[in-house]
Amino acid sequence: MPEAIPQHSHKKPARRIDIHCHLLPGLDDGAKDIKEALGMARMIVANGVETLVATPHITPGVYDNTMATIQHTAAVFMEHLEEAKIPLKVRLAAEVRLGPHVIGLLKRGQLPLYNQEGPHRFFLL
Repeated sequence: MPEAIPQHSHKKPARRIDIHCHLLPGLDDGAKDIKEALGMARMIVANGVETLVATPHITPGVYDNTMATIQHTAAVFMEHLEEAKIPLKVRLAAEVRLGPHVIGLLKRGQLPLYNQEGPHRFFLL
């Protein structure tokens, strides 16, 4: 977890994008609940991150996340971000455990990818 910039600092942090974060609450070994996720989001923003790619694990038998559960959890979390006035843009991808299931998920369009459109597809292993 990144350290927060001290309140007395007059330096404006650089604009950043975090492309691998387990921020969505209750999906994996990241934030356990909404309170912890919002606390993490505040620290992330304080360190200059404006956009974050949430990458919950997809590991069959351990973290049985699906595109639907990730999208739903993200939608609820983004409502909480807005209510808390935390200026963080959240995009979705996943950290995928490589195995035979991956090909089927890709073919069915059921993996959250870094880029959902275009000729190339990228995901985090």
